[in-house]
Amino acid sequence: MRPNKQAYLRAIERRKREDDAPRLKSRVPRIESLNITISESGRAVGDLDVSYIRRVVVERAPALFELPCSDPRCTGGGHDVTRPFLKALRHAQTSFEGSHRCGGTVKETECPLALRFEATATYDEASSG
Repeated sequence: MRPNKQAYLRAIERRKREDDAPRLKSRVPRIESLNITISESGRAVGDLDVSYIRRVVVERAPALFELPCSDPRCTGGGHDVTRPFLKALRHAQTSFEGSHRCGGTVKETECPLALRFEATATYDEASSG
């Protein structure tokens, strides 16, 4: 199967998991906002690292934090950081960070990419969540 088709099928599967997941507001009722700065490194020399900011729409976001590997040749990889995110959000942490290695393979070798995240959240202080 061609890499683009594989990536497309993985995206469809990820969207289904997101649709089936409980909503973030049901798991963390006090959350008002969540912004995540994501960077991925470990690329070949000369390749640019990937970095972006994700602003989560908490009113309808899933309580699932799975980020795909940005290398289209990677199979079986990605970054499921749901546990550390939900733990930090349930404890009403206003900022937290972490990292995660991809775990997939590129041409039968371990995918070298690693994800680093920094998140900031705000909460409704008047609500008893």
